[in-house]
Amino acid sequence: MLTAVLPATAAEAAPLDCLTPTIYVAQSENPDGSGSTQLYSETYELGKAVFTEIGEPWAGRTGNGGRYNAIGFNADDRQLYGISGGYDLDGVSTYDLLQIDEDGSVNNLGPLTGMPTNGAFINSGAFIGDDYYVGSFFSTELYRVDLANRTAQAVPLQAEFTVADFTPVGGYLWGTGQSGNIERLDPATGEVSSFSLNNVISGEDANAGAAFTFGNGNFGISSSSTGVVTQLEIADPGSAAPTFTVVNQASGPKSQRNDGTSCMPAVPNTDLSIEKTADQIVAPSGTLTWKLRVTNNGPAISSGYTVQDLVPANVTNVASSTEGCSVAGGSLTCVGSTLRVGESADIVLTGTAPSTDSTRLVNTASVLANEPDDVQSNNTASAETLVQAGAAADFTFEKTATLVDENDNELADAGERIAYTFEVTNTGNVELTDLAIADPLGGSVTCEATVLAPAASTSCATNDDYVVTAEDVKAGSVVNVATATATPPTGVADPGPREDTTTTLTGEVPVVVTPPTSEPGTPAAGGASLASTGTEHVGTMLGLAAAVLGAGALLAISRYRRRRAE
Repeated sequence: MLTAVLPATAAEAAPLDCLTPTIYVAQSENPDGSGSTQLYSETYELGKAVFTEIGEPWAGRTGNGGRYNAIGFNADDRQLYGISGGYDLDGVSTYDLLQIDEDGSVNNLGPLTGMPTNGAFINSGAFIGDDYYVGSFFSTELYRVDLANRTAQAVPLQAEFTVADFTPVGGYLWGTGQSGNIERLDPATGEVSSFSLNNVISGEDANAGAAFTFGNGNFGISSSSTGVVTQLEIADPGSAAPTFTVVNQASGPKSQRNDGTSCMPAVPNTDLSIEKTADQIVAPSGTLTWKLRVTNNGPAISSGYTVQDLVPANVTNVASSTEGCSVAGGSLTCVGSTLRVGESADIVLTGTAPSTDSTRLVNTASVLANEPDDVQSNNTASAETLVQAGAAADFTFEKTATLVDENDNELADAGERIAYTFEVTNTGNVELTDLAIADPLGGSVTCEATVLAPAASTSCATNDDYVVTAEDVKAGSVVNVATATATPPTGVADPGPREDTTTTLTGEVPVVVTPPTSEPGTPAAGGASLASTGTEHVGTMLGLAAAVLGAGALLAISRYRRRRAE
């Protein structure tokens, strides 16, 4: 018994998640256009478009040789579709509707009805909403494909379109061809318009068999002639005179019989930000260095980005050693790789400053994600540099200790307080910022100003007074070393820290007199007096002095004793 094999249905295929936004290119497995169709993913790596094979070349259908084209991504069911053309045994042209899985395998959904009967090569395909449009170049008809019923309806065009593939931008279908023009097709009215790309991209780069739309809405093509992948911004796409601007170009592999489409995640939005720093001051004709950082703040992965930086015209020798970056006419363009959420990428740009002193240079860079960017306010960053001859940073630092002398003896006694104040003066010719003072005894310090212009001064003081301890009195003085630091503009040598020391003399340690333990006049047994250390004699002298001279002599002798003991 024979069992009928029914065509696969789209519902059987798993939807494409495309968590990383993906460009798909279907092209012949051989550069000369021969062989079966191979599906590729296209990604950006260090300024190059990298094509990665997905699965194996399609084995094909009878009489077709494994070729398909006109691929398009349907955002509604998240499936990738294509068209395969051929002839039946009677020589009549037939077209099958295909569904391509993310592993490159092909599901033949069955023949399409309503397609052309003249054997036209269907090489263009794209979705606008849930409408799948396909067509053949040098034709005056489009075909709207009903996926559920596998039928096609002809859409007459007012003129012949000549492009090898098209993609939606602004509600229209756009494509480029060998003539170096870009064509706009309006499927609602059938109007076909052609615009020149002269002075935008070369005719060879415009000869593209693969067209696709970036997540940010820009138009993309992969040239069959050069392999160059171009991202174009189309401004006013529905007007009589739209404008076209190159966002970036990246090298890629050349191929014949290629076709393209793109797949975005369900939530493609991301937030790329850019930061930029530079030396704040540079000498005339000195080297300028700008540092840029691009960060993906999420929520989605970015398939890549473009950084552009138009350097001021009076800066020469502009260059960048960062891979993926190029400089032309003083303008930097970087084609960035995939950035996952939280990842950053750094770019370094250099140049030679003008020789004119006191010149101010303001440089602004911008980043454009390949996907929708929810936050536009962080997509630009600027840095300012002053050209200044003989720039030098320096400052003076003076510290004062003031004793709160409660007994007016002009000495620091235990329990008394010492207040510390400071004076800082900018003696250089550049601004100083982030003035900070560290005082080990006074603790935290507050300054009237922490930014000092040249020749400016400021006063500072510890927030708390220092309380003199008994250990300080024993040491004879309170020695306190404070340190001041300040930050010069980048590009100017750091003057380093400044120190100043104060010394506050302390009072004397109180003396405690211990009376002798032996009875006066009692002789030591066994001639012990011969072995006395002398301390006993001092005690005897103290007793006699107290009896004969009074307490004043006793105090004088006691002080003498303490100093001798030291």
